[in-house]
Amino acid sequence: MTSANRTSDWRDEVRYCLLQPSVRIGLACVAIAALGLAVTTGALWWPVQRTHSRLEANLTALRTEIAANLRATELLDAYRQGAEQARVWETRLHHAGTQSEVIALVSDLARRHRLTLVSQALREDRQPSGVTALHQDLVLEGPYAGMRAFLAALPGLPGWTRAQVVQMEPSAHGKQAVRASLQLVTYHEPGGAS
Repeated sequence: MTSANRTSDWRDEVRYCLLQPSVRIGLACVAIAALGLAVTTGALWWPVQRTHSRLEANLTALRTEIAANLRATELLDAYRQGAEQARVWETRLHHAGTQSEVIALVSDLARRHRLTLVSQALREDRQPSGVTALHQDLVLEGPYAGMRAFLAALPGLPGWTRAQVVQMEPSAHGKQAVRASLQLVTYHEPGGAS
């Protein structure tokens, strides 16, 4: 049997089946059922799909709004923290200690941490902003732990003192001792430390 004969045999069988009334009724029922299913699906699914799409759009808008609110809240918190820090630093900048008080505070801090003041040089200059800077070049000697504690305690001094340069090397006076060359700067406004 050739393929042309098989095709015509198949078509002939379908034509013969369609001549049967029960097959025609069955096909009509299947067609009606398919049409009913399509209409029912369209009638029920389409409104649900539209509602779902609207809900997704609303959800996306809410997510965007929440993210914007979170960013705004974070920005506001950062602004508040920055304003508070600026207020604290302004207060410290207005510290009215004298030059001798600043030197005494640094010397006392060194002694509290078992450090020996080997040498000290001072100079003062006025910044373009009108702020005065007291520069202290110190050489301290003592235990490494004391040196670390001294550096950590510097921000706690009244005024605005910071270490610009710190150079440490082993000391000749002990195994755990270090010798540190420090450049400290204390900032204050005119009328404050002099």
